[in-house]
Amino acid sequence: MGLACQRFAQQSFGKIFLALISAGLVAYAIYLLLQARYRRIKIS
Repeated sequence: MGLACQRFAQQSFGKIFLALISAGLVAYAIYLLLQARYRRIKIS
């Protein structure tokens, strides 16, 4: 995994690409935390 990230970072678009991937992962984590906090569970 580390080698793959290093190879991406060495490309001309690599740092931007890695920044977009990490921003997407952070956004997804925030979404999951909010979903877990405010989810309503019906008990029948």
